[in-house]
Amino acid sequence: MKTFNFSSTIGLTRYQVYWAVSGIIILALLAYLMPVALLGETTHVWGSSVPSQLQSITLRSMLVALLSAGLCICCGFFYALKLRKIELSSTQGKWFSLLIVPFLLGNVSVAFIFKMLLLNNEIKSIAFTSPWIIFGILIVIQIWQFGSLFAYLLWISLKSISNEQLVFAEVSALTSYEKVRDLYLPHTKNLLILLFLIGFVFSFYEDIKLTLIFSASPGTDSELISHWLYRQFRSDLLINFNFAAVKVASYSFLYILPIAFVGFLLFSGLLTKGITVFSRSRKKIILPEIIPDNKKLKEQKAGRKMPLILLVLLAPVIYLIATQSINYQNSVVVLWEPFYLTLLASLIACTLSIILSVALRLAGPVTMGTFNKTSILILALLYTIRLTPPIVLLIAGFKWLNIVNLSHQSAISLFWIIGHCMLSLPLLGSFLFVTHFRVHKKELEYLSIFNIPERSKFYWNFWRRFRGDYLLTFLFATTIIWNEGIINRVFSDSIPSFVSILLRTISSRQADYSEAMTFLFVSILLAALCLFLWTQSLAKAQRN
Repeated sequence: MKTFNFSSTIGLTRYQVYWAVSGIIILALLAYLMPVALLGETTHVWGSSVPSQLQSITLRSMLVALLSAGLCICCGFFYALKLRKIELSSTQGKWFSLLIVPFLLGNVSVAFIFKMLLLNNEIKSIAFTSPWIIFGILIVIQIWQFGSLFAYLLWISLKSISNEQLVFAEVSALTSYEKVRDLYLPHTKNLLILLFLIGFVFSFYEDIKLTLIFSASPGTDSELISHWLYRQFRSDLLINFNFAAVKVASYSFLYILPIAFVGFLLFSGLLTKGITVFSRSRKKIILPEIIPDNKKLKEQKAGRKMPLILLVLLAPVIYLIATQSINYQNSVVVLWEPFYLTLLASLIACTLSIILSVALRLAGPVTMGTFNKTSILILALLYTIRLTPPIVLLIAGFKWLNIVNLSHQSAISLFWIIGHCMLSLPLLGSFLFVTHFRVHKKELEYLSIFNIPERSKFYWNFWRRFRGDYLLTFLFATTIIWNEGIINRVFSDSIPSFVSILLRTISSRQADYSEAMTFLFVSILLAALCLFLWTQSLAKAQRN
């Protein structure tokens, strides 16, 4: 039976088709910004000078983001190395999965947890006297939320190092420093770079924790870029919405976004170069198993560090549940609609991420197999929408609502799903993009020589090898969309969201912390469900 060849039918090579698919998806993401980008065509605000206060706050945000991302990576890598001898299938390995819980809880839930922990007025009077003390506490919270996730992902990456390399390192009597330089760092280089960039993006535009926990304001000199833009927008709203939107857009597109984009390229390039220069990858040398297998003893020694790490990780959540009352009379049925929409949007976003990442890997067997100038540029284009200030994304969402003029509930739900897919795709797509670096160039060349059908390529090179990564991506998509604060607020009048309700119970005039505890408990249950699915998947993979 003759196989249908789509690429030859449309007159393009298979590589051009893969590039076209990737380009269409990235252009669709950038199209989300068009309603705001076109606002400046009929005004002269775009040519206005940049306030000196904006320049200093942008620099401050950059420094806080770099420090936060760097410390998250260092702490994550350090703990991953300390616990690298714990096996995935062991009891300790299953408990180690708890490290992803802070990330699964989401930004608003984490902000509420630490707001309650720091509610004591004596703590506030001591800790909140200096902006840099505030930023220091913020970085510690970021490490708790993201550093733990990075530690888990790096630990999984370290577990994929071949036994031959580990035996060679032991036989060669390499010191701990040499093992890090020659083995562990080269193996995790691509993941380290990606996690650093994710940490940088999340910290650069951090706002919800500063607002809810520290009540950031110009008076305390504790603003970062997102808070400053939002305050300027609300002030300019006194004139009219268009004026406020255009002014924020001008600052964002002509100053903040270019700086963030260049910084993204610069830091990723420097980190890639630095790790490459520092580390020296050794060739894989297969040796007889000279070293006795003392894996059980090593695992027991590594497992002794687990209780302390888990205690630090879970103590804030356990303390809050133990000390705060929960109002069980509140109904959470209102969250049923956003829950099933979240699952549907997560499935679509995960599917699009798989398509994009596979298309990019097949489009560039050489260039898309590691971090280099081309792959970093593609990644930066993919991240453009996440490098844009959140207030601009919020305005773009409202503008799109005016353009399409939605009235039917099904149409509103459709655009809610589309919006979430677009905002989550850069994070999910980049994670799988870097994951697919493990598909080697020689494998793709071999399949191309023998004209293996595309479906078989995908099944053997991607689906069978990365099913676990795809499930983890789906779980990440679920928690990202469930806790996302832009699209959920745009559609809050039509589709109730967990974030909108929790924010109302925390920071509005009708704030009720016992009610907020109820919805925090929902967030914990969702995180527990994701964790259960992930550990079950790991157990099944180990049995197979």
